[in-house]
Amino acid sequence: MGTRPRTKAKLAKKAKRCTKCGSLVTYRVRCKKCSKAT
Repeated sequence: MGTRPRTKAKLAKKAKRCTKCGSLVTYRVRCKKCSKAT
C-alpha cells in the first residue's frame, strides 16, 4: 500500500492542544510556537 497522505481530520483526532498557547501539538512532545512540553 505505500505511504498515504494523512488528512488533517485524522491528525486532529490524535493531536492535543498546547496548554499555554492553545495551538495543536500533533506528533511532537513540544509545541511548535512556544516550545512548551505537553
